[in-house]
Amino acid sequence: RLDSELRHASHVILEQGRRREPDEQAVLKLLEPVLQKALPGCRAIVYGSCATGLRVASSDLDIVIETPAMPGILHQPPSPDKLRMVSEMLSEQTWISHVKTIPHASIPLIKALATPPRASNTSTTTKSSTTPTTTTPIALDLSFASSAHRGPASVGVIKNLVANFSEMAPLAVVLKCFLKTLPIGLADPFKGGLSSYALVLMLAAVLRLRSELKRHFEGFRFATDDVKGGGGGVEGYGDLAEAFLLFLETYGPGFDPAEDLVVVFPPPPPPALPPWLQLIKRGGKRESAFEIDTLAVIDPLDPTNNTARSAYRFPEVQSALTQALTRLRATADAARRSFSAREVKSTAAMATEESSQGSPSAGGGDLGGPSGLADTSTGGNKLNKYDDTSAGAAKATATTGRGEKRFPMLESFFGGDLRLGESKQGRKRT
Repeated sequence: RLDSELRHASHVILEQGRRREPDEQAVLKLLEPVLQKALPGCRAIVYGSCATGLRVASSDLDIVIETPAMPGILHQPPSPDKLRMVSEMLSEQTWISHVKTIPHASIPLIKALATPPRASNTSTTTKSSTTPTTTTPIALDLSFASSAHRGPASVGVIKNLVANFSEMAPLAVVLKCFLKTLPIGLADPFKGGLSSYALVLMLAAVLRLRSELKRHFEGFRFATDDVKGGGGGVEGYGDLAEAFLLFLETYGPGFDPAEDLVVVFPPPPPPALPPWLQLIKRGGKRESAFEIDTLAVIDPLDPTNNTARSAYRFPEVQSALTQALTRLRATADAARRSFSAREVKSTAAMATEESSQGSPSAGGGDLGGPSGLADTSTGGNKLNKYDDTSAGAAKATATTGRGEKRFPMLESFFGGDLRLGESKQGRKRT
C-alpha cells in the first residue's frame, strides 16, 4: 500500500514540476536583457532542483550570475553597490515583485517573485507598462559566482545520485513537499530550516547505508514491516516504502543531531571499520569542526563545508518526522486490524458457501493486500510493485466522488488530506 502510494504521488508531483518548465524558460528569457543591462556580458546559470529535475510545483528557481570579470571563479563576494544595482533594476520590471536583498549571507542573495507573461508575450516590460496576463508566480533566488558558491557543481553530484539510486527522485520530492507543509521557514535555510541540498544528501546517506547492508549481509531486512503492512502474505511492497521508512527511522527517533554526523561519501575507512558505519557516524560530530552546528551534513564537494550549517531549527524538523512516523504506524495498525477482520469474515463466508454447495468455492475475492485499503471500485486488485503509471497506481488508491486520488498512508504521514488529482480552481496543489 505505502509503496504504491509513494510511486503514484511522486509521479504526480514530478509531473507538476515538469509542467512549470515553460514558465521557467519565460523567466530566463525576460531576465537576460535585464541582467545584460546591469552587468554587460554576464551569464545566468540555473542550478538547484530546476537543473537536477527534482523540482516540485513550488520550488525556487535558483540562478547564479557569472560575469566576464570572473570567467570561472570569483574570489570575492559581490559588492553592496552591485547587489543594489541589480536589485533596483529588477524592481523596475512589471513581472517582478517582492524584491529582497540579503547582502550579509554567506552567499549574498537577491530574492524575488517572478510572474512572467504567458508564452505569447515574453518581451521585457517595465512598471510603466500594462501588467500582462500572468502565470503562477515563481520564487526567484539570484546569487553571484564566487569561490564559496558550489551551487552549479552540486548539480552533478545530485544527478549522479539520482542515476545510481532509483528511489532518490520519488522520495526526494515527497520529502520536499512534506517540509513545505511544516511551519513557515523549516524548508528555508535563510530562516533556520533545512535546505533541499542537505535533505537530498541525508536521503542519499540512508540509501547508501541500505545498499551497503544488503550487499554485505545476504537476506538482510529492516524492521519496518509493521508499517509496510507485512504479515498479510501478499507481495507487492517494494523498495520505496522500505527506504522511506528507513529515512524516517534514521532521522526521527533514531538520530542525535548533537552527536551524529552525516557523510554521503566518506573517505576510505580504517581496515577494522566497515563502510556502513561511516555514512551516519554515531558520535562522529564530537570534537569535529562541526561540533557547534545544530546539524552536520557534509558536502561531498568539500569535506570542510557543512550543508546544514544554518539549520538551527532542525529539532523541529526531527520532531515532525517522528510524529509522522508515529501516525504512519497507527494507520498501519488500523489497516492490519481491518484486514484481519475481513479475512476472518471472508473465510467464514467461503466455508458456509462450500457447506451449502457441497463443493469448493471459486469465490472469496482478492482482499487487496495487507493494508486492507484497496479500492473497491476496481475490484481490489493488487498493484504490481513495478507499475509506475498513473493508471496502474490508481488501482491501489481510494477514489473520491470527484475522481481525485486519495492516499490513506501518505495522508497520515502528512497529517492531513492529501489531494494529488487534477486541481480545481482556487485549490492549492501539492
